[in-house]
Amino acid sequence: MKIDIQPREDHQVILTVEVEPQMLEDAKARAARHISKHTKIPGFRPGKAPLAVVQRTVGAEAILEEAVELLINDVYPKALDESGIEPYGPGSLENVKSMTPPVFEFIVPLRAEVELGDYQSIRLPYELSDIRDEEVENVISGLLEQQAVVEPVERKAQEGDLIYLHLDAHRKQPKEGESQTIIDNRAIPVVVLKEDDDSSNDWPFPGFSRKLIDLSSGEEVSFEYDFPEDAANESLQGVKADFHVSVDAVNSRTLPELNDEFAQSVGDFPTLDSLRSQIRKNLEEQNLEMYHETYDEDLLEMAHSYDGEGFYVLPSGESEKQLLEFHEVQKMIRMIEDCKDRIDIAIIDAPPLMFSDALMIASEVDGVLAVIRSGKTTQAAAQRMIQRLKSAEANLLGIVLNFVSNRHLRTLDGYGYHSKYYYAGRRKGK
Repeated sequence: MKIDIQPREDHQVILTVEVEPQMLEDAKARAARHISKHTKIPGFRPGKAPLAVVQRTVGAEAILEEAVELLINDVYPKALDESGIEPYGPGSLENVKSMTPPVFEFIVPLRAEVELGDYQSIRLPYELSDIRDEEVENVISGLLEQQAVVEPVERKAQEGDLIYLHLDAHRKQPKEGESQTIIDNRAIPVVVLKEDDDSSNDWPFPGFSRKLIDLSSGEEVSFEYDFPEDAANESLQGVKADFHVSVDAVNSRTLPELNDEFAQSVGDFPTLDSLRSQIRKNLEEQNLEMYHETYDEDLLEMAHSYDGEGFYVLPSGESEKQLLEFHEVQKMIRMIEDCKDRIDIAIIDAPPLMFSDALMIASEVDGVLAVIRSGKTTQAAAQRMIQRLKSAEANLLGIVLNFVSNRHLRTLDGYGYHSKYYYAGRRKGK
């Protein structure tokens, strides 16, 4: 055989094979025997009619077509062996260039050549902090506050009181196009914090509630406040403002006693210790979720780019179990949205579709490539997989068949122009 190889840009090659004319003649004899087995020829048993008789019965064209089919199936694997080509999948017959001598063109997909950098070096220490006793007591303090007994009082406001008031605020020097009004006669309740309480969440600015101390119902007060340059509200950064407060009512707040009875009033907790235990458990779960969210974001920032090609790898663990623990569904969905903003193409190796996590992920991505194992996944299982993807409204792009035996890679794909099924149809006038 004479073999010529022409590489293509799509990681395939054109394999041109010229064979000896005698190989075609031998194939014709085999074709005649094969046709005679399936064609009734008077005076001959099936498969015993000579070439000339078969040719007169079915025609020279039918024998040639069958012979070419047989020859192609013989030539292709031999051509792969002689050329040293390692195909990635089944090849296809592109063209029959000549019959004198026989010359065939095949398209052969090549194995992918991928060189990964040291992606295993992408590691981020997993350092989840413990819940402190102080955090548990802060939650209990909040529960106590919720059950505080509120009563109106005829005295000046003091620490711990609940004040009902109306509030106005205006910019002292509004910029062009800015409204002078910041707060327009808004009715709000305010709890007066203690001096050592954290006032960072005070509204409209830290320390606001302390300015209400010693005010009585019906009193009014005005004061100035300069918002810092790093104020949480960007529109108020560096703003100098005038505030006016009108006190409507002063109320005392009496907290319940912290004991087992209080725990029972909160929920199904027989003792105060059982309440503390549940609070700690809830805080640990919240802490874990928040840490994983931050951990995910940090990993995205740490993903390395290899060889300047913009290729990123984000490892998720050494086993499927670790992957499922790490990529909890809601955080995974947020990560997918983040990837859409940062990365042109992201490939996610999801868990098997038997897990609901995989279906939820499949419904969030732009497309799904399902992977099934050759000789292992049954047709019924594959159909169930496709149905589950449809139910999840996932966009199924295609199916990848892995663990395919090497012998299948050395065959031709589908029914080409020279297919015996094609010829059979022509002989029957179809």
